[in-house]
Amino acid sequence: MAGGGATRRDLGRRLPGVRKAAGSTQARLGAAVGYSRSTVSNAEIGHPDVARVFWARCDQVLKTGKALAREVAPAPGGVPAAARPAAPGPLGVAWRGAGQAPDLQRAESG
Repeated sequence: MAGGGATRRDLGRRLPGVRKAAGSTQARLGAAVGYSRSTVSNAEIGHPDVARVFWARCDQVLKTGKALAREVAPAPGGVPAAARPAAPGPLGVAWRGAGQAPDLQRAESG
């Protein structure tokens, strides 16, 4: 759940209006913040796994101050998900985060 009583779904419902008011598409916003169009789409439907840094970058690009990122609660323990060690996924490949390549060396040495 996001801060201020808003849920990720509530936050996601705000993003299309802000994005469109700025004259942007999902693809253009994604490119501007370093994420894919599908990440923007996931954020707009309220997917809980969209990183806080995504929202902070949206704030910068869309010039909303910190209105979006402020609504996203920190991860449990106060450590953002992007700062936690990568967990191995299927086949032992460790994903580092949005926009980054998997750690294939770890998968090969495992």
